[in-house]
Amino acid sequence: MRSLVGLLLAIVLAGCGPTPLSLDDYADSVESLGRTYEDISTGLQRTLHDDLQFEIDDILKEVDQNDPAAVEALAEEALVLTVARTTAFFAGLGDGLHVYRSALGELVPPRSVEAEHDEFIDAMGGVLAGLPGLLAALADIDDFDGLDVAVNGSVFTDAGPRLVAACGRLEQRLIDRGTAVNLRCPA
Repeated sequence: MRSLVGLLLAIVLAGCGPTPLSLDDYADSVESLGRTYEDISTGLQRTLHDDLQFEIDDILKEVDQNDPAAVEALAEEALVLTVARTTAFFAGLGDGLHVYRSALGELVPPRSVEAEHDEFIDAMGGVLAGLPGLLAALADIDDFDGLDVAVNGSVFTDAGPRLVAACGRLEQRLIDRGTAVNLRCPA
């Protein structure tokens, strides 16, 4: 008889699943994750801009502006540097977003925001699904126009507005439930 009671108790407990976080604990956790991702993406943007500008300025110092061959070589070197830095930027952004998505997926949201939570995770997945194609396109760049097309025509970039909207809906749902929060939705 005791083993039957134990079995029934185990079945009931197994069906309960993990306990959802309180609304405030969930909001704090998601806000912290958003802050961490924002710090990562801001650092990557700063590195992309500052390093690239420094490297190009350094090359400019050594180029004879009156020598067409030297100017053409500069343009080629600037393209190679820009593609390399842009590739590193998007790879880092993808790594950061993957960590963010994984950590968010570990949270058990309150039922009142579960749909928005799941939508946000799904939107992150849509962006991440476009990353391999973007990185592959960046590997085949042979001019600055191609760089623009690769970035702006990518699934990674196209999925961005859905991510921003899903983040905004989750944030607004939390606010509507009485929790002051800033998820630092990517822009």
